[in-house]
Amino acid sequence: MTREYEDAGIYTPDAIILAYSSAHRIDALITINRRHLINPLTLKKIKRINKKYRLSELGVLFPSELLEFLRKRG
Repeated sequence: MTREYEDAGIYTPDAIILAYSSAHRIDALITINRRHLINPLTLKKIKRINKKYRLSELGVLFPSELLEFLRKRG
């Protein structure tokens, strides 16, 4: 699946992290990486690829968004 993220134009080290996180059904990936990961285009690519493989949507969040994310997850 790493290759799929790379083919979508996602930076290789990020693609490895995303593939691992998605395959292990991690709810959220916390990052301060504004350039690569928390980018609307990248987030769309992640969602599309995860949907293709029937994986849950991976939350990619800033540390400041974590508490709100946890509240919503209940």
